[in-house]
Amino acid sequence: MTSRSVSVRAEVVLYLVVVCLAAGLRLSRLDWPPLTGGEARQALGAAWRTPGASAHWIPPRDWAPESPAYNALTRWVFQVGGASDSLARLIPALAGVGLVLVPLWMRPRLGRAAALMTSSVLAVSPTLVSVSRTAGGESLAVLGIGACLGLLFGSDRVSQGRMFGAAVAAGLALASGPALFTGCLGVLAAYLGLRLFRRGPRPGLLEIGLGRWGPWLATALAAALLVSTSLGTSVGDSAGVPNALGEWLQGWTVTGDTHALTVLFLLLLFEPLAILFGVGGLAHRRGSADALMTACGAWAVGALFAALAYPMRAPASAAWVVLPLAVLAGRALADLAEGLVSGWSWIGHGTLIPVLVLFAAIAGMQLSNYASGRGPGGYLQNPVISLWLAIAVLGVAAVMAFLYAAGWSSSLAFESVGVAVEVEVAVKVAVKVGVSDGLIKAPTGRAAEGLSAKAVCRSGSTSQSKAARQTTITTDSRLTQTRGGMPRRRGVTALPAAEESGGGWAEAGSLSGWVSSAEMAGMGRMRTGRVLPLVISLAAGAVGGCAVPF
Repeated sequence: MTSRSVSVRAEVVLYLVVVCLAAGLRLSRLDWPPLTGGEARQALGAAWRTPGASAHWIPPRDWAPESPAYNALTRWVFQVGGASDSLARLIPALAGVGLVLVPLWMRPRLGRAAALMTSSVLAVSPTLVSVSRTAGGESLAVLGIGACLGLLFGSDRVSQGRMFGAAVAAGLALASGPALFTGCLGVLAAYLGLRLFRRGPRPGLLEIGLGRWGPWLATALAAALLVSTSLGTSVGDSAGVPNALGEWLQGWTVTGDTHALTVLFLLLLFEPLAILFGVGGLAHRRGSADALMTACGAWAVGALFAALAYPMRAPASAAWVVLPLAVLAGRALADLAEGLVSGWSWIGHGTLIPVLVLFAAIAGMQLSNYASGRGPGGYLQNPVISLWLAIAVLGVAAVMAFLYAAGWSSSLAFESVGVAVEVEVAVKVAVKVGVSDGLIKAPTGRAAEGLSAKAVCRSGSTSQSKAARQTTITTDSRLTQTRGGMPRRRGVTALPAAEESGGGWAEAGSLSGWVSSAEMAGMGRMRTGRVLPLVISLAAGAVGGCAVPF
């Protein structure tokens, strides 16, 4: 057996592990919590004309699905398995698992190690997990755009097969709904930035004329029509494709409930791994001729601009920023791993990394205590003591890294710092996503004080009683089970994400639940006195890999 065959088999096993991890995070307990109002609206549309259709919901005469692709694919699922909360989220969850495999087609340009690391970052990204566990077309749009760009720019030589696959992926994205156009706006901003400011090599395909693109554009449109019409069996649903553009354009005339700062905070709180190693990897490769990394950096900036500029933004818009950052982080992690393998030192790395991990954990806990108004140890003491203690610990860690860099080697110090941050971030990401059961629960009041990134929030008996009186949309009036004091009904269920008073229930399957609770607690309308604790909390996640404690 040759070393190459052993390497290939090891790579296949590692990809299987990553896919199983992604599937477990996205498919576990899809039926809980109950669908939100927006999810139920789309699920009821998909259940129409199936055996699980609701007798209490009949679409109006001019009705068209918000996401034709989700509507068609979920309708097929309902035809086979019946209408339920878990099956309503099955197609987005499978799309999220498919997104993890996209870096496989980018190996020619990324490299085998960087592609595997990119898949790992995509698999554990809390933002992408949340989008994948939300009924709707957002996950399909992310998969379509990601697969299309990955196939087009993942290799120096674009074959006919890659072009066909990219066209089909673009067709899926085109039929996914309004979320597509926010992603396209970010790609367009990146393209214009590269054309205007980039000197040197650009990613391929930018010079191909429209004559060469014509057949593939027709293929994309044909794929969009086939998906949106359920292979031609429901032609009227294709009206949702042009309606999506009109709905997205209408979003520029009104202001949504999600503040622009909310998207930034979500990225910093949920995506420290992608941000730290993505931005760090891009800075490390500055001045290089790597056109793909430059394009990913421009895409991340363009996607962030699109998410902040669009008035009807949603928390899921952060997913468009995570995609390019995951590619950058994957390349940076691969470079870090290769440097460690080639120059590992038990005396150097083996002594510095554990100390930095310990210091980062201590600093993160103390900064979190300060942000929550507590002193060292979580006791009600002067919180300023926690702040100065965290600064002192980080200072000692910085001095140690500097001494190792001066007396040993700068690469050893940088690699040790990178591994320490990666360990801390990986632990926090695993806890945030909820590896054990896919869900994390906490009181809303705690989220208001410490911006605790919980997915399911509840704030007291008053809010529970209000939530208990909310109307539940269902396809079956029989109660089947009760969780957390809330009655569940068989079939497609809707439950409001949060009360206007700042309490109520929020949804773990999507970011919107936690954001609603946090915004209503004051996140979207910050006062000056809360800015410093918030900044300190975010610094805890950025410096030590530890965000606010759970």
